[in-house]
Amino acid sequence: MSEPAPARRVVAGNGTTRTPQGRLLRAMVLIVIGMLVTVGSASSDAYLHRGATVDSNIIYQQPAGAALATNVDLRNLTANALQSEIGILREAGYQFLRQPVYWSDVEKTPGEFDWSIYSPIFDSIAASHLTPVLVLQGTPYWARYPTQVDALDAPPFSMTLLDRFCQQLMTVAPTARFFQIGANLDDPDYWGHHHVSAFTYANMLQAASHGLNIAGIDGILISGEIGANPTLRETGEDLATIRRLFVNPDIRGQVRVLAVSIDGGNTSPYDRNASARTDNLSRAVLVREAIDDTGALTLPVWFTHLGWGGDGGSVSANRQGQFVAAGIRRVRDEWPWVGLVFNWAYGNGEPMAAEANLPLVVNGQQTPLMEAMIRFGKSIIGSSMSNGFSPPDSSACTYNGNWQAQHLREGQYRLARDPGSTVTCRFWGTGFSTVFRFSPDAGTARYVVDRSTLPAVGTGTDVGNVFLTYRVENAFEQPVELVSGLPEGYHTITIGLADNHEVVIGGYLVERERPMIWPIAVLVAAGIVAMFLGLRTIAYLAAEMVGMIDTRPHDPTQTALPTLTEWNPMPRFRR
Repeated sequence: MSEPAPARRVVAGNGTTRTPQGRLLRAMVLIVIGMLVTVGSASSDAYLHRGATVDSNIIYQQPAGAALATNVDLRNLTANALQSEIGILREAGYQFLRQPVYWSDVEKTPGEFDWSIYSPIFDSIAASHLTPVLVLQGTPYWARYPTQVDALDAPPFSMTLLDRFCQQLMTVAPTARFFQIGANLDDPDYWGHHHVSAFTYANMLQAASHGLNIAGIDGILISGEIGANPTLRETGEDLATIRRLFVNPDIRGQVRVLAVSIDGGNTSPYDRNASARTDNLSRAVLVREAIDDTGALTLPVWFTHLGWGGDGGSVSANRQGQFVAAGIRRVRDEWPWVGLVFNWAYGNGEPMAAEANLPLVVNGQQTPLMEAMIRFGKSIIGSSMSNGFSPPDSSACTYNGNWQAQHLREGQYRLARDPGSTVTCRFWGTGFSTVFRFSPDAGTARYVVDRSTLPAVGTGTDVGNVFLTYRVENAFEQPVELVSGLPEGYHTITIGLADNHEVVIGGYLVERERPMIWPIAVLVAAGIVAMFLGLRTIAYLAAEMVGMIDTRPHDPTQTALPTLTEWNPMPRFRR
């Protein structure tokens, strides 16, 4: 019986031998490592970029451009103190002030309205060219159901009463456009000790919309805030409230912004763990996913409170300033679905502990948070458009010439018919698009990138053109990409008109590279290389086994010479 052939061995360059079994094992290890690294890169991508929008067709139409914003309560201040506080905020660069308006302050007796508390506030904000965001809350006791008078707040028993209150509000704040309806949607104590129902809240929105004449003033309805109660937030009640309310089409059709309170806890703004039971900035991703679950895919979010409460002492005042500025920068970098971000509190009211870290002002002195926000607002990134949609009235755009403002239900527009009119926008990103209105009356838009001025018509070799009347019968809006592939960083774009027709702009879109791409690319490349080497080894091994490759080494000194048994040649010559 013949013996089995011994395993073939390959002589390595250092004189050692490698068996097929050992080579196969090493190849399998390389393949497994490559697969694990590749799968790990996919997990890392989901971890690093969770919440970042990947569908370029989704446009979160923000009703306000990015700007510094804060919560205030300017009631019961003297005239001089009121002017002083608003002046401080204006000089610091703040543009949006979120002010509560308590119905119970105004209509203590049914049908009798006293606006003496709020009229000076509205007038002073308007005179300073700041924008108020009014939080309508505090239903009077007489307007509640009897079983709900002991609650922190409650819906009125008649929506006609809310409609009437909103009509009266517009007589003293005619220029206001942003209104939050109700407070703390996820807290039963603010809704008569019951979870607010979709039916009740939809009726409140309808009454407020009618009373405020939202359609006529191009007003914006903002949802009642969620996530303000940390105990309820830990149970995920805020996420459940979103899913319960926003499946209602009547609510989705009337609310233009979802208000969210975000407490960063005591972790870095770049902590990317998203858990309902953990307070950090990334928890906002769960809010976005809850909204998407209801089908409201394009609904933008505002952070009506952002701060790092920590555990009462773990986040110092200096660290608060660093974290909030970094958090806002991360929001603008990664989440185009987030619009305005409001600081937690202005402060400067009743005396507070000197180490208070959430207010902007403590006992008349600016906190490190205020200083950090001023620096951020004046920085290139803080004063530029970044990642996503910005409306035409964004503070990052400067209009020159004769531009007219148009306010329609679909949003805001800027119109120009003067060929000398231009708009210059500052942005931080890699690409820029403009939402133009195409119509039979439109002309041709011209633009230049990173140029100080727009050359005269017919001059300049780097001027782009957009023909807004090409085969158009009916008017429509469409984003047009003007530039892409720019180096990530600060750029400007100037847009003008090339003829005597008109150009209508409905907003701007900035593109940015997704952050933290290089670690994913390195992991993917490493995984592919490992799998390639493993498969290559297996392919060579198979070829050797079937005799397609000669396994003898190329170095003659390592090649065994053939021998002849008992070969003893005779001398070639005899003496």
